Amino acid sequence: MRFRQLFLISIIFYAFLLRVWNLAALSFWIDESFSILSAIKVLEHGVPLLDSGLLYARSLPHTYLLSAMGVLFGFGEWPMRLPSVLLGVLAVWLVYRCASIMISSRAGLCAAALTALSHTQVLWSRQARMYMLLEVLLFAALFFALWWQDKGLYKFLVLSACSAFLASFTHVFGSLAFIPLMVLLLEKRRLWIKHAKNLKLWQSLSLVFAILVFAVYASWTAFSLFSHYTLINLSRFYSGYLFDTSFAVILFALVGIAVIKPRYAVILGSIFVATFCMASFFSGAIHMRYLSFVLPVLFILSSALLDFCFSHSSIGKMIALFGLLAILWTGFLFVPSVPRFNDQTPQPNFRAAAAFIAHQDSGIIASAYSAPLLVYGVEPDFVIDFDMQDRERHSWHALWYGTDYYSGLPTIMDVQDLLAARPHYILVDDLALSRLDKTLASAIKNNSIAFEDDPRWWDGIRVYEMQ
Repeated sequence: MRFRQLFLISIIFYAFLLRVWNLAALSFWIDESFSILSAIKVLEHGVPLLDSGLLYARSLPHTYLLSAMGVLFGFGEWPMRLPSVLLGVLAVWLVYRCASIMISSRAGLCAAALTALSHTQVLWSRQARMYMLLEVLLFAALFFALWWQDKGLYKFLVLSACSAFLASFTHVFGSLAFIPLMVLLLEKRRLWIKHAKNLKLWQSLSLVFAILVFAVYASWTAFSLFSHYTLINLSRFYSGYLFDTSFAVILFALVGIAVIKPRYAVILGSIFVATFCMASFFSGAIHMRYLSFVLPVLFILSSALLDFCFSHSSIGKMIALFGLLAILWTGFLFVPSVPRFNDQTPQPNFRAAAAFIAHQDSGIIASAYSAPLLVYGVEPDFVIDFDMQDRERHSWHALWYGTDYYSGLPTIMDVQDLLAARPHYILVDDLALSRLDKTLASAIKNNSIAFEDDPRWWDGIRVYEMQ
C-alpha cells in the first residue's frame, strides 16, 4: 500500500513537471486569445462583453477563472496557462480514483500514469483553454457519482450533479457529465433492466457493436458508404483519432469493455461514443481538442484489460507487460519538453509579430485576427475577414454587420476593401492565407515581407509592408 501511494505521488509530480516545463515558451495562439480577451473584458464590464457589443458566453466558468488569475498575476502566458496545468494534474488524480473504484488500485495507477504521460493530455494542459476544466468536471461528476453509489450519501449525488452542471456551462460537450449520474440512478431504481444476465448479454452485444463500428469508421474508404453529413463526419472523427492516439490504446479499450462491471461499461462506453457522435454533428472539421477530454476513458478501459491479464497467470503478466509497452509505443511524452500541435491546429508566433508591429513608428494595421494582437497590446485598424471553419467564405458577423466579431473593427472582405483601406502593415498566418479568397490572398502576398516567423508549415506568420 505504501509503495502504491509513493508511486501515485511520483506520477502526480511528474505530470506537473511535464505540464509546467517552459510553460511560456510559445506564444498565445488564436483560440487562446479568444479566452484571454473575454477574461480581460470581464474586468472592464463584469461580464465578457466584447467591443463588438456581443457577449462571449462560451465557457463562462473558465472565463471567470482566467479573469481572477489576471487580477492576481496579470495576463501573461504563465498565469493564463497555469490553471490548465493544475487542472491537468488534478485530472490525473481523478482518473486514478475513478479507475480504482471501478476496477482496482493497480488499474488506477496504470490509468493515472497513462494520463500523466499522454502527449495529448500534456499538450492541452498547457493551453489557456477550457478543455482541462471540462475534463476535470467530467471525471469529478463520475467520481462523486461512484462515491454516492458506494456510500449512499446524497451529498455526493448533489456534488456530482453540480459538477455536471458546471461542465455544461464550460463546453457544449459538458452535458455528457450527466451520463454517470443517470446510469447509476436508473440502475438503483431498476428502471433500465431487470436481470443481471440480460445486462451481461447487452454488454457482450455492445462490445461486438463497438468493434464493428470501429472497423467501419476507422477506414478512410468508408467515406463512399455514407452521404449524410453527420455520418461522414463521424467516420472522419474515428479515422482522425487513430492518428492522434495509439492503436493499442483503442484496441485494448474495446476489449476492456468486456472485463469490467456492466454498469461501468455502460457509463464509460456511453461517454466515449456520445462524444464522437456530438463532435461529428457540431463540427465540420476534425478537431482533436473536441475529443481529448475523453482520452482517459480509453486509458481506464485499457488499464482494466491489463489488470485482468496481470491478475490471472504468469502468462497473463507477460501479456500485460507487452501490452503496456505497445500502448506506450506512440503518443506519450517521457521527457519534459515543449510539445506542439499537429498540423491540424496552427500555432503561429503572434507574440513576435505583435512586438514587431508595436516597434514601428506609425501606420495603418490590417490583421487576419484582432484578438491575438489585442491581447499583446496592439490594436489593428482593420480585420481581414474569413470564415475559420471553411474556405473562401466570410464570417456571419462580417456579412451581417461589416465588423469583426471580437473587436467591432471594420473588416476587409475583398481586394477593393484592401485598396480602399491602404494599410501599411498586413499581418496574416498560413491558416488565413489558405482560407482567404484567392484573389485577396494573392494581392496580400504581392507585397514585401517586413517580418516573418516560419518554423514549420502551418505555423508560419508574416507581416507584409504594403507597396
